Amino acid sequence: MKQKIYLLGLLTAIVVVLGCIFKINHWPGAGYLLILGTFSLVFLFLPLALRNHYLGAGNRKNILLHIITWVTCLVVFLAMLFKVMHWPGAGVALIIALPFPYLVFLPAYVINAARNRD
Repeated sequence: MKQKIYLLGLLTAIVVVLGCIFKINHWPGAGYLLILGTFSLVFLFLPLALRNHYLGAGNRKNILLHIITWVTCLVVFLAMLFKVMHWPGAGVALIIALPFPYLVFLPAYVINAARNRD
């Protein structure tokens, strides 16, 4: 299963990098590649990788942290996609996405680490 997840991650990264190269060079198809790559990253690779990590961990009480990690990635990557594609609402999405990891993910991670330390 891990090899399939790694392969999916590699293919997703290749699609995103190709989309960036196409976007920089103003070649046709850049938008499709970026949308496909971002959505496969957020909705295929990250859930599978986080699920694999959750099931592989010794303690299974960190489900909330895994969900918060995914939501944080969703917010940040979609805001970046909106900005790169020049879609309406990109500025608002970035204003929400930039502090999101610090205000949502970091406190959840610190609380989880403090609980697991004891």
